[in-house]
Amino acid sequence: MNVSGTILTGMLKTHEDGPLLRSAFPKVLRADVDAGLSVMPTAEHRAMLTDGTVRIGSEEIAILRRIYHPEPTPRLSDLTRLQKTILSSLYTRHHDGFVRERHVHEILYADHPWVPVFVLQLLGEYVVQIGQTIARHVATLPQETYRTFAHANPEYMSALRSRVVSYWSEYYRATPLREYAGYRALDELGLWDGPEARRILMRPVGNPRPTDEPGATGL
Repeated sequence: MNVSGTILTGMLKTHEDGPLLRSAFPKVLRADVDAGLSVMPTAEHRAMLTDGTVRIGSEEIAILRRIYHPEPTPRLSDLTRLQKTILSSLYTRHHDGFVRERHVHEILYADHPWVPVFVLQLLGEYVVQIGQTIARHVATLPQETYRTFAHANPEYMSALRSRVVSYWSEYYRATPLREYAGYRALDELGLWDGPEARRILMRPVGNPRPTDEPGATGL
């Protein structure tokens, strides 16, 4: 990217969220992350704090909650493909669901070890249309990269599966769990390998929920 160090540093000073946003990527990507940050408009509100961490290789990286930066329009042609992937990954954490959906399209086929957390995190959220978008493209995802990520982060995956069940239970019970986008995507990726929802999945179709079964997990 042809931006001088002085100009880039000046741009990044306008981003109070810079350290937080950088923490969502491996350190080796620092220059590319900064290139992406340099085209992000300044946000009116600070990004929300992180939602824990995941392991990528030997590093712990942050899981972003929400960002509030408007989408960039100019100067994207100055970015490399990797830098554009980083930028779209950040915007999958945007507070506007339409923005999240647009940008997840841009990273679905990206085969980098840090991409899965940005995609999978969306399956454990309440906007089912985004989950449906991901579920439709599961067959074309770099599945080994996703499985490697899941194997390295079993606690994250367990919490994610619990969130999927939680949102399904709260808002989408009219749809069988096996047909719910979050479950389908994880199952087709071979990542629904924990005990979460076992009783629900084993129950004969059409049976009412037992009165002693807990509802949403709250995770």
